[in-house]
Amino acid sequence: MEKKATIREVAKLAGVSISSVSRYLNDPTSIKPVAAYNVKKAIQELEYAPSAAAQNLKRGKSQMIGIVVPHMRVFFEEASAVITEYFYERGYMTAVCISNAEEQKERFFVDQMLRQQAAGIVIAPSGKNTDYLRKVCEKHKHFVAIDRAENLGCPQVLENHKENAYRLVSHLLKNGCYNKIMFVHGWEKSFSAQMCQTGGLGAVQEAGFPESNLQVHFSHSNRKGTFEALKLFMDSLGENDHPAIVAYGTDILEYTVMGLHQFYPQWLSRCALAGFALPGTREKLGIDCSLVIKNPQQVGATAAELLYGRIQEKAENDDQTYQIPVSYSF
Repeated sequence: MEKKATIREVAKLAGVSISSVSRYLNDPTSIKPVAAYNVKKAIQELEYAPSAAAQNLKRGKSQMIGIVVPHMRVFFEEASAVITEYFYERGYMTAVCISNAEEQKERFFVDQMLRQQAAGIVIAPSGKNTDYLRKVCEKHKHFVAIDRAENLGCPQVLENHKENAYRLVSHLLKNGCYNKIMFVHGWEKSFSAQMCQTGGLGAVQEAGFPESNLQVHFSHSNRKGTFEALKLFMDSLGENDHPAIVAYGTDILEYTVMGLHQFYPQWLSRCALAGFALPGTREKLGIDCSLVIKNPQQVGATAAELLYGRIQEKAENDDQTYQIPVSYSF
């Protein structure tokens, strides 16, 4: 591999100091015309290319936008695509990092983005780095959080998981006679799961449904975890039971339907399904179910617009929560 020329070599060939070359790179008019001519000629002769990382450090920021999400399935895939397109149109590249809701991985990605002088970061926080992220947001104002309510000191763009879960479960209990219910969440410690659990449990208590007949499982938003949760619930049912399953996530709902088809086809017509989903999910699954229709495109667009305003210093620093409306298909 051919060795790249260094700024020291440019300075030596041009007969100037390294600091003069550095000033020229930032502003060619900042040094004397003769020196500028010599530096330009040396750069061309040596085919010198300034380090992007070094240039970023000098400018204090880069043209990179960081996105940190727990996974890239369904909701986060669509939200990230909107953010990427928004910033592409404004001359920025995006770097998407998958944290798997792991504490160390999430911190590593944020640290590296800060080291690379990212112009801004959109993060779906795991709930495991609250203190760390709060301190980061005190120093670095170009942050926006999405999907998970967490007091970080930056704008939050999210849907009201608590209210949506409450309305979904309330509808289910008011319009059906079920004696066994399962809630299936993603990650146990995530803020979204906690809010969904609070909202759903509130509806259960309000309806007077016995909590002893409610099973709560966490699937890590993957097929294996969802199948394991489904098995625990279905194996507990008797022939005369009338079950309902609430899946708090489009991917979880899809895995649940797959599991029923594969392992418990006899229950497909007897088990009521409800959950959080995207437009077209009911048609894709080919099964009747009660749904909260999420809006990842609007979440992504709102987050991108808020972040861009902060980068351009056209928006005041705030820690407001921006609620994105959803639709209900009951």
